[in-house]
Amino acid sequence: MARTRSRTQAQDEQLFNKFKKYINDNTIPIIAEFAYKNDITRQYLYDNAIFSTLLEKCIAKKAANLEKGALTGKLN
Repeated sequence: MARTRSRTQAQDEQLFNKFKKYINDNTIPIIAEFAYKNDITRQYLYDNAIFSTLLEKCIAKKAANLEKGALTGKLN
């Protein structure tokens, strides 16, 4: 069953740009934090293909920075 979109394509494009900026501006980007700050659910990001590449980039950046922090002793 298809879900009804609650946002327009233009709103999603704007959200895409905000998500890209959030990832670039944060050392450890957190999907839940971005969703909360933008009054959407995490699931909305996962359900819409426009965000798939950014979700992968966000997860990879977070994992890399957490691993780097742990290996250098900056994080537990």
